[in-house]
Amino acid sequence: MHAFTFKQGSVRCPDGLSLLHVYALGDVARSPGLAALMASCRQATATEPLAHIGDPWLHVTLCQVRMPARAIGPRERAALAAAIGRAVADVAPFTITVTEPARVPTGVICAIADGPLGQVRRLASEAARSVLGDTAVGGDSGLLHMSESYAYGDADDGRVEEELRAVRPRQATVPVDAVHLVDVLGDQVTKAITWAEVARIPLG
Repeated sequence: MHAFTFKQGSVRCPDGLSLLHVYALGDVARSPGLAALMASCRQATATEPLAHIGDPWLHVTLCQVRMPARAIGPRERAALAAAIGRAVADVAPFTITVTEPARVPTGVICAIADGPLGQVRRLASEAARSVLGDTAVGGDSGLLHMSESYAYGDADDGRVEEELRAVRPRQATVPVDAVHLVDVLGDQVTKAITWAEVARIPLG
């Protein structure tokens, strides 16, 4: 395992640059199982060089805008939120299952089955491209997941995998009734991620 790097598209995101993303949030207030799973992960890997994501910042990334957030003004942000809202208007709220934690090269993640969340990802990405253009929006492929932590140093893969076997519960269900357009800032040193909400976009 090696240190994670926040990206702007395929390149390192410059320090202090924020980007617009679309997230499904991991609301621990409505999912006690998720709170327990994440707390167990933090405890099991407490001695590793991992920056654990705090409960308020748990999320699944559905769409990433490559343009700097500062280049997208209020009118474009409103148009973007409206387009995504129209795109997901016919998708009823649903529940996702966050699966057992797994080591990846730059941290720990919990995978999520494609299902309706994959549909929402595709719809949100298509809507964003319709407003900002194809080249401004990242791809909507790859494994859907919720990150538990980002590595800030090197760690032994086998040791981390062994520690994660002790995590209980092994999975959790999380309700999804909205997606969130957010202005995201990642700290390349501490690996902390924070954001300001631009719009909450309800499903259905």
